[in-house]
Amino acid sequence: MNYGFCAALAYTSIATIFMKRANFEDAWLLNVGNVAFMVVVSAYAWRNRLKISNGINKVIAGVLVTVTGILICYLLLLAINLLIAVPVLKDAPANNVLDKKKGLLLMVAINAGIVNFSCGSFISLMIAYAVQSFRKK
Repeated sequence: MNYGFCAALAYTSIATIFMKRANFEDAWLLNVGNVAFMVVVSAYAWRNRLKISNGINKVIAGVLVTVTGILICYLLLLAINLLIAVPVLKDAPANNVLDKKKGLLLMVAINAGIVNFSCGSFISLMIAYAVQSFRKK
């Protein structure tokens, strides 16, 4: 859970900058957040490479850290989106919200779910079996 929280914090801090700027030209920041998430998951996989002996268990442990990080990331993104959107909606009419932050949460949430799960699972799989193949020689 500790590594999952650190991974979520790494991604969410960079995604918050993207959401604050509210400019779709800065979508590259989401990729930087994905790399930060992947670095934390790979640090977990590398640190636990000798503690877990079976390759499948290493992959499952890495995927669990990834899923935990994504779920915590969703909660943090929702809370941050509410904090960013409330000042914008303060003086708006009840039925008319014209804002350029309209689709940011969905874009960031899809990116956090799909890309972070893909990267986290891939890096867990690669480190688990690469280290295991080096150990046998």
